[in-house]
Amino acid sequence: MPRSRHRKKPKTKRPKIKVEKIDHGWGEIVRKGKDIFFRNKMTEEQHQQYMQQLRDNRPKAYAEIRQLIDELVGLINKYDKLLVLGSIGSYCYEKMYNQEDDGLSETAMEYLLSIALVTDNKNNGVAPEIDDLHKIVELLNKIRRYFEAYFAVERATGKYSDIEHELRHDMIADALFIRGEGYMSHIKQLYLEMFTPHDAIFQKHYGFSSKDIPETFEKLEEMFSYRIIFPDGKAHPRHQYRVAKWITENRDKVTQESWETSGYLDEMAKDIPEMMIKDRQFGFYPIRAINTSAKLFQIQYFNPVQEKVVRSIALKFGQNTPFIPTKFEYEVLNKSLIYTKPIVEDEEGHHYLFSMNIGARNYFKIAQSLIQQADPKYYQHSFLGNRILIAKDEFIESKVLALFQKMLPGVSFNKGVTYTYHENDLDMKCAKATDGKYELDILGTGNAATYLIEVKAGLISDEAKRGALSSLKTDLSGIIGDAICQSYRAHRFIMHEKRPVFKDVRGQDIPVLNKEKVYRISVSFSYVGGLMASLSKLRQFGVIDEDADFAWAVHIFDLIPFTDLMDSEEMFMDYLDRRIELYRDSRLSSVDEMQLLGLYFDNNLKIRASFKGATHVGLNGYTKEIDKFYDKGGPKPKKKGSVKEVKRGKRRL
Repeated sequence: MPRSRHRKKPKTKRPKIKVEKIDHGWGEIVRKGKDIFFRNKMTEEQHQQYMQQLRDNRPKAYAEIRQLIDELVGLINKYDKLLVLGSIGSYCYEKMYNQEDDGLSETAMEYLLSIALVTDNKNNGVAPEIDDLHKIVELLNKIRRYFEAYFAVERATGKYSDIEHELRHDMIADALFIRGEGYMSHIKQLYLEMFTPHDAIFQKHYGFSSKDIPETFEKLEEMFSYRIIFPDGKAHPRHQYRVAKWITENRDKVTQESWETSGYLDEMAKDIPEMMIKDRQFGFYPIRAINTSAKLFQIQYFNPVQEKVVRSIALKFGQNTPFIPTKFEYEVLNKSLIYTKPIVEDEEGHHYLFSMNIGARNYFKIAQSLIQQADPKYYQHSFLGNRILIAKDEFIESKVLALFQKMLPGVSFNKGVTYTYHENDLDMKCAKATDGKYELDILGTGNAATYLIEVKAGLISDEAKRGALSSLKTDLSGIIGDAICQSYRAHRFIMHEKRPVFKDVRGQDIPVLNKEKVYRISVSFSYVGGLMASLSKLRQFGVIDEDADFAWAVHIFDLIPFTDLMDSEEMFMDYLDRRIELYRDSRLSSVDEMQLLGLYFDNNLKIRASFKGATHVGLNGYTKEIDKFYDKGGPKPKKKGSVKEVKRGKRRL
């Protein structure tokens, strides 16, 4: 009997990827699924004509920006600033709550706060016109966009080289638009671990502990949600949940009579004073009511510790004078005190929190500033110093060590190891020891691989964020360049020695078990945006040695998810092999590590072949599953296919 044929497998249809194109004539932007790329379509002659046009029009563009700033400042100062802040704060909150936010609401509120707090609130009680409020919102966003465009075409002036222009623009664009350095749970966790050892200084000078700062902001946001009423007449879901929970837990207090007369609210007011219940009614404020908009954001104290926290970080009208330097008054990138003092205090001593995100985004800045104000000597020696266990640098190194131990339990890690290496011909940017003795922050030794890890706890300066080239080079060298240089020297030591041996802090030998697979890793505490992924640019700028190979450069808040999501050392090694190779792809710009991790899970870190000819490639949407996992408790993201299957796949670059 003849064998039957195998049943034909039906062809599986691949989901159609949506393609969007925007053709500007001089260039084309294409979005294909989660990938974005740009192609330049200009001839050399067209390019030169375009650059001349930019040179001619750039002074006019700046003059227009200055006119817009003057108009904006005039409109804000024309009215009661509390009502302006409350009205626009309500508008921005509603956009974010309804998930209609275009990403500008948070930055718009920051700019508004910075301007409003420069001068006194002279027009107290004057309610803003609705048309002027719309105009203020339009100007807040337009000025930011115009500044980005103004710096984007700076190359035309010839003042900076191409690489200087690119780095300035990348850093400025991040400062203008990007907010958030990591997932909120990780930020709070690291914040508490870093500042809890300094609680004595907080208690002595302010009467609260470091944990009271995030707890206060969380409580203020909760209280805000209890008193807001939306245009459809509904209360915030958090309010509805809290009321339902109380009723369920206190059924004995909710009799038929108390229900009919709302008498049960008297009992609820005792248990939940944050509800602001008065005369058996909830204290609601409509989100779109201009005249009561400031009341919606006014802080009510139900805890003496909360009041102490609020008063310590409050800024009065007229105190944000750094925002108007001698030149460039009221410009977006100017230094502002709102990031360390995000609470607004009016002339009567009332306090307001107009932006729910500004506190949570800046826990580290707020706490560090409070320590510095309280005791400058303690700040320098015990917080910034690197000789004691509770100092910032020492803490960050210990935290990174713990993260790698968690992610790679089969690897032996040692902190503060030393080695002796002499190579007279090796001329590198990082400091050279005359005795040939060097230190490596963290050494990982295992049978599968060796890990050379340098940790930098320095911070990027405000000047660098505004694009000052000297500050940019100094800061990036200290945060990234030196780390890559130092790990490269340790790598040379391993390669040149027949039996390389490091020494731990007790002087005991640590032999290197694997010389074939050596990974160099640079971990930073300061967020420098997309520049961390642009090592080829940093090499051109002189931050990274020409001879040093690329190392994996990662921000600590991006490293933390790797400890949860890497299933094995084999997977981590595979990621690093592919990731480091991508540093050579100059088309990748403004990408962050979480997008790349998402791309690794989704498509093995492959860049689509259809992107040939693109001058810039961007990634968007690859973090969706990772975001759900950390922000909403979704399922843990999994890699498509095994590592072995991935290694057999062809790479398309």
